[in-house]
Amino acid sequence: MFDKALLGRGFLAHILVERFGNHMPYHRPVKKYSAEGLDLQRSTLQRSTARAADLLEPIWEQLRKDVLASPAVHTDDTPVTIARGSEGGSRKGPARSMTPGVGYQVAARRFPRARSARR
Repeated sequence: MFDKALLGRGFLAHILVERFGNHMPYHRPVKKYSAEGLDLQRSTLQRSTARAADLLEPIWEQLRKDVLASPAVHTDDTPVTIARGSEGGSRKGPARSMTPGVGYQVAARRFPRARSARR
């Protein structure tokens, strides 16, 4: 996936699912794999996740276009607590979801930095 990467594709996919699908903070897999003898840093997971997000951006853009091209779009701006990372603490922010009308099996989600951040 990445030249000279520490994490393999399968492991990175696992971390992405744990982080975003199961809402697991980075410190939990670090602790889990440390107990198994793997010296893994949160910063490594964060950088790898950011690089994966860059690679997945074209897929996100296509999903967004597909959703917005549908006859009806259902949206949700549910407020969620977002960790500030190295800054510490947390803030409230929207988990913006867009889903096309009935019969479609796709959804697009984004966690913008501010309510005014539109894409």
